[in-house]
Amino acid sequence: MISPPAVESLAQFLPANELHYNSPGWTYHNNWFEEGSNQAALQRYWQPAEGLELPDYVLYTQLLQAEALKFALEHWRRRKFDTSGALFWMFSDCWGAVGWTVVDYFLRKKPSYYYVRRAFSPILASVQQDDDRLSFWLTNDTLQDVGGRLEYGLVNIQTSETQGHSLTVSAPANASIEVAEMNVSDAAVSQWVAYSRFFASGECLSWNRQFLTGFRFNGLDLPKARFTYQVEGDILTLKAQSFVWQVQIKAPRSVGVSDNFFDLFADEERRIHLQGPAELLQRVEVMDLNI
Repeated sequence: MISPPAVESLAQFLPANELHYNSPGWTYHNNWFEEGSNQAALQRYWQPAEGLELPDYVLYTQLLQAEALKFALEHWRRRKFDTSGALFWMFSDCWGAVGWTVVDYFLRKKPSYYYVRRAFSPILASVQQDDDRLSFWLTNDTLQDVGGRLEYGLVNIQTSETQGHSLTVSAPANASIEVAEMNVSDAAVSQWVAYSRFFASGECLSWNRQFLTGFRFNGLDLPKARFTYQVEGDILTLKAQSFVWQVQIKAPRSVGVSDNFFDLFADEERRIHLQGPAELLQRVEVMDLNI
C-alpha cells in the first residue's frame, strides 16, 4: 500500500499550480504501481476522493497505508513461527514521490512510521477478528518470559460503555499465543471497538484496538471528539472525555514527538515527550479525525 508524502514535501517538488493529485507533476512523481489504488481505497473504505482538499486526500490515504501495514505486520507476527519474520517495503525514498515509504524524501514521517514502529514492538498485544469471534494475542520476541496483566474487551465509541476483562498472563519467550477470546455476534459493528493492553511492572508495554467494521472506516458511527491537552516543559499531556480517533500532533518540524497518530478512549490520559527548542514547544497543536 502506497501513499503520498506530506503536503509540505509535495510543495518542495511540485509547481504551485500542480499541487493536486493527477496533475502532470504528480503523475511524473507517482509510482506506476499506484494506478488509482489510493482513489479506489478511499472510495471503498472512507469517502470518494473527488471533492477532497489536498491535505485531506494526503492524510486519509496516508492513514490507509498505515492501517494496511499494521494489519499485515500484526498478522505475520501472530503466526510465529509459521511466519518467521517480516520485512516491509519500504523505509525511505530516493526522491520526492508517491510511494511505499514511511519516511518521505525530505525526512518527514508519515503516519505509517508510527504504526510500523508499534507493530514491531518486541512485546505486542494484538486483536484478530474472524467473523463474530475476536481473539486476543500476545507476541513476545524477547528471550525471556514476561508476566503481566492483559486488559481487553469492547468499548462503545458513542457512549463509552465498556465490556472489559482483565487476566494475569505470561507471554512466553520467543513465542506468540492466543490468551483470550470474545464473541461479538450481538454487537453493533458501527459503534464498538475492541481494545487490548498489556501491562508489566506497572508499565503499559503494548496497546491496540480493532474496529468491528474492520477497514471500513466509513461504517463507523463516530461522535464528536472531546479531549484537552496542555504542554508543560517537554511533556504534552492529553486527556480524553470521549473516544478520540487518530490523535494527530502537529508540531514545528524541529520538534520531535515520542508518538503520534494514535487513539484515546474516554477517561484515558496519555503523556507524550517532546524534543526541541523550548520556544517552539508551545506551538504544538493537537487534532483528531472524528469526522
